Amino acid sequence: MNKTWRFEDIVDLDYFCRLDRLEKQSTEMDLHQRDRHFFLEARKLGELRTISHHQCLRFWLQHRRRFADDGAQHHTPGSTLDNLLWAGSLLLLLLGGVLGIGAGLSYFAYTGQTPLNVFIFFTIFILPQLLFILLIVLRPVLLRLANNDFPPLLRALAAPLKKAAERRLRATDSTVETVGGKALTSLFVEKTGNLLKWPLFKATQLFAVAFNIGLAAVTLFKIATSDLAFGWQTTLDIGAGSLHSLVQTLAFPWSWLVAESLSHPTLQQIEGSRIILKEGIYHLTTTDLTSWWPFLLFCLLFYGLLPRLILLLAGFIMYRRSMERYLRQRKFYAISRRMLTPLVSTQAEPEENRRDNRPSTAETPEKPADSQPISVREALILIPVDLCDDNTLASLKEYLMPQGFRVSESKAIFRSYEEDRSLLEEMTDVDKAVVVVFEAWMAPIREQLSFLEKLACRLRQEASLGICLVGRPGPDRPFVSPQPQEYLLWRRKIDECCTGISFLTTPDSAGAKEP
Repeated sequence: MNKTWRFEDIVDLDYFCRLDRLEKQSTEMDLHQRDRHFFLEARKLGELRTISHHQCLRFWLQHRRRFADDGAQHHTPGSTLDNLLWAGSLLLLLLGGVLGIGAGLSYFAYTGQTPLNVFIFFTIFILPQLLFILLIVLRPVLLRLANNDFPPLLRALAAPLKKAAERRLRATDSTVETVGGKALTSLFVEKTGNLLKWPLFKATQLFAVAFNIGLAAVTLFKIATSDLAFGWQTTLDIGAGSLHSLVQTLAFPWSWLVAESLSHPTLQQIEGSRIILKEGIYHLTTTDLTSWWPFLLFCLLFYGLLPRLILLLAGFIMYRRSMERYLRQRKFYAISRRMLTPLVSTQAEPEENRRDNRPSTAETPEKPADSQPISVREALILIPVDLCDDNTLASLKEYLMPQGFRVSESKAIFRSYEEDRSLLEEMTDVDKAVVVVFEAWMAPIREQLSFLEKLACRLRQEASLGICLVGRPGPDRPFVSPQPQEYLLWRRKIDECCTGISFLTTPDSAGAKEP
């Protein structure tokens, strides 16, 4: 099994997670049974020798892809977007090289009558590179002021990429188009968009690298095959001494690598290469006019190509780190937790079946696949103050036990703003599963969704966070299942503000036990 996470793997992993949430009839127990079956099959085949979060996710994705392949060769959102990124990167690479060669040929179109002005070369090819480096240094401050972590240039590239991916997905079935479109949207607009930001960043650096290589290649070619003359002229009151100080400063990065005569022109050569319109160029010497090309070439390499190569390498590193961070989301930890947690069954086997299935002395039955010790997680239940009564708490404990949660502590919420804020501050140290109870018969309000969003941010990503929806109670029924329309409304609203939260109640098919 491949040990390196690829971009398409991450997108498909997000896609299949969203597909689980789209299937409203799938209960948390159904997902648990399916994912636990994946784990047991992996252990049986010996494919999960080291049990870890990443290994579980990798095997889970492999199974989901296998079951999703119906022979129609449908493209998943991950493969679609990855192919488009490769094609776009290749296009930018070729475009950068062509533009670099074209720009170089245009500048070095020397007729032999007037020397090439080094100020034009510096302004067009060097100064923008220096400004770009300055923007990179100031980028954290600028993005903080703009309250956006997605740079405008990358956002401009992301728009046509998103449209092209959606167009490709329309050729598949409606489910792939709907859920795949949402998976792509999450990469473009959510906080997790950093995952897409770095592939786009690498594509822009490939363009810049190709541009600088093309320009440097043309510069070397023209210098080797032509008799070029460089000079400088300006209307501004700039003397040769000021210009010499400037080129000395710019040549500092490579001045210790080469001889001084190659690192930059001397003061005398700068004075001898100044072009004065009324005097012409006949009084200028060849050695002064050719002294500029090593300096210009080094500027192009050190301020153009080298920073881009460094940024490209940094883009690869940040790309790998962003994938590692992306995999540390609660919705992905929920997958590995379902795979590693044994199923809990509280229904006893009938006495007759146990008597009939009793093993004989001549034959020993095989050990069940899921015969590990039952693991029940300690749970902290957060319940609105209006529901904090003994009957409701007892019913909740009875309902959550078959799902693998033993309620060891309960706390009231929505009593006051100060108490809720104090409770949220304590959540960072919680080392048990957290279950939040909401009254499903009341429409979700911003206060409840905001509390849930803050709670999800406070808890560790690997911590389990579940939602238990309670329907309208009756006089003799303190805990009932929500209605289907109530459940769908709450699930849609919660999915919009938080991801990776499990729903421990579903309407009708998984109704709560009524005492």
